[in-house]
Amino acid sequence: MYKPINKKKCLDEFINSHKNFLNQPIVKSFLNKRENYYLFEQAICYPSYEFQSRVDAEFKKHYRHYQLISYFSNLIYYNSINFDKNIRKRRERERLTIDNNQIDYLNQKHIQFDLLYQQSSSLEDHIETPKLYSAIKQLTDRQRKILELIYVHDYKISYIAQLQGSSQQNISQQHKKALEKLKALLGGE
Repeated sequence: MYKPINKKKCLDEFINSHKNFLNQPIVKSFLNKRENYYLFEQAICYPSYEFQSRVDAEFKKHYRHYQLISYFSNLIYYNSINFDKNIRKRRERERLTIDNNQIDYLNQKHIQFDLLYQQSSSLEDHIETPKLYSAIKQLTDRQRKILELIYVHDYKISYIAQLQGSSQQNISQQHKKALEKLKALLGGE
């Protein structure tokens, strides 16, 4: 039926002369399927209308599938962006207006929670080495408290400043001084 030819030589010649075409992602993904590669191989090595039309038909199916996936991927991506925008807009519109009595009540609840939390765990409870323990004992109460709130309770500096009625810069400076003092007391360890 078909005249015998050297398939490898035939494919190598085609691949070398059409490298740019074959390196396109859509073509690569098409040829990764064993059945499609076989059809491609037949169409190149035994050129006939039958093989070429079968390759074309399979490629069109593959391309439609690829377009569909790309369409849904973009649809999901842009809808997720719009969803996030709408959530942000709604949150901005629905911000609570709180009067001074409510602020005082919330502050009292935070202070009560903080006192309960402080009783359950302190900075000293988490130190394992005697040298570090003695160095921490040499810090001021305020420095120990700041380190405890940051490293034990995982509070942000802005929240600590709010709790202590201080500025973020001041808390940040106290934190830095405490760490420098510890480093000096530990001999640079």
